[in-house]
Amino acid sequence: QRLVERLRRRNEELMQQLAAVDAGEAAAVIEEANRRVQKAEGLTMALQRERDALRRQVEKRDASSELLAEKDSIIQQVMAEGQVLAQKQAQQESAIRKLRAQLREAQARLDPARPPG
Repeated sequence: QRLVERLRRRNEELMQQLAAVDAGEAAAVIEEANRRVQKAEGLTMALQRERDALRRQVEKRDASSELLAEKDSIIQQVMAEGQVLAQKQAQQESAIRKLRAQLREAQARLDPARPPG
């Protein structure tokens, strides 16, 4: 009976030690899990900030692209208008030369003694 009693006490001691070890290991596992979760949350927040920054960059690029396209369109319109004006100017200069030539001819017919020009 003494041996049985000693074995029971030893069994209880071992069970208490096992419970303490299990509790300690569980606490360590929980602590490690919490650490990993915090690290993952930090990484998630950093990735969200990076995503938001990239979105803003894309939006700026889109706005810049739209502005650039608008300016290109304006440039094309101005160039086309410039070509039309250049053609009109050339036509008007040609008309002025013809009119001056006609004027000289008319003056020469009216006053033959007067030198041309």
